[in-house]
Amino acid sequence: MLSLKEAGKLLTNAKVRRESGLFIVEGKKPVREALLVEGAVECLFITEEFVSSDIGGELLSSCKEASIDVSVVPESSLKKVSGLVTPEGVMAAVRMEAIEKTAGRRIEGALDKGFPYLFLEDLQDPGNMGTIIRTAEAAGVSMIVLSKGCVDPFSPKVVRATMGSIFRVPLEVCKREDEFFDIISEKKGEGYFFYAAALFGKRSYTDISFGKKSAILIGNEGAGLSERSVECADEAILIPMEGESESLNAGIAAAVILFEAKRQRRIN
Repeated sequence: MLSLKEAGKLLTNAKVRRESGLFIVEGKKPVREALLVEGAVECLFITEEFVSSDIGGELLSSCKEASIDVSVVPESSLKKVSGLVTPEGVMAAVRMEAIEKTAGRRIEGALDKGFPYLFLEDLQDPGNMGTIIRTAEAAGVSMIVLSKGCVDPFSPKVVRATMGSIFRVPLEVCKREDEFFDIISEKKGEGYFFYAAALFGKRSYTDISFGKKSAILIGNEGAGLSERSVECADEAILIPMEGESESLNAGIAAAVILFEAKRQRRIN
């Protein structure tokens, strides 16, 4: 059984998360979402106050049915390790491998529907990353590929910002810098056409016909896509803007393009 102190390290240390293959989710809704994924929850921490509530009883019952270890802890102890200003009284340690397996089973059906791939290069903002993962589920994405330089998608801030989508969207997290480009090369070999979102793009995203084998590249919040990534793309596209704004937030840019691709799938 994981200790509460060890759970605290999972919240604050990306290296510990990677080495253990575990990450933490906090709050009623995220824990419920995690319990829906078979074999995902390693253990549950619940406060003495919350355990007596209706939802607390429901979560305890789910854990008993799945033979998941539960530790009842004082509220003050949970507050010491929690990443929330106002903890809801429950957190769970979740196995990355179980999430990856479950999400991976969704890929084939998504590909059949023409859902695009989304490649993210060196995104650093946890809120942006979480929003993009959430948006990717809503807009329909087969898989998100994250470069080695991206923020940890299993960090607490990212997990919270996904609003549960972390459990349903397939993620490929590159462990080497070149792995990102190896996957691009592999997908191009399978017939995927890559569109790079860039300020110097020649055509508007609305003039693009996102076919069944499309892949979209989104870059770092400040620097955009690297020269290497742009060179890998088949075409650079832009989002036309009014006024004096030079660029959009990476999360918003991804949403605009992904929902245009979704609109085209609906009418074609």
